Amino acid sequence: MPPGPIPGKSDLKVAAGALTLPHSPRTLGAMTEGKSNEPRLSAAGRQARAERQAREGEALRANLRRRKAQSQARDEAKARSPAERRDPSGGEPGEP
Repeated sequence: MPPGPIPGKSDLKVAAGALTLPHSPRTLGAMTEGKSNEPRLSAAGRQARAERQAREGEALRANLRRRKAQSQARDEAKARSPAERRDPSGGEPGEP
């Protein structure tokens, strides 16, 4: 098919066998290195973001500590002999 408009589709073109749309990345200008995709924040916005990230970081660390403690408790329970795993009331494990 020769390059040019597609019949009935005025905004679609075929160039060298590839379909290009009017707003595809090939038709947009080059990105500049100085621009960022990050939104511009005010001082209060930057402070709120920093506080949120600090809270999230602490929550992640607390979650990791809790998961480690659970894992260690499971490992210790597996290492104990069946007699040690019995309920302190004298019953078998899992009995009501």
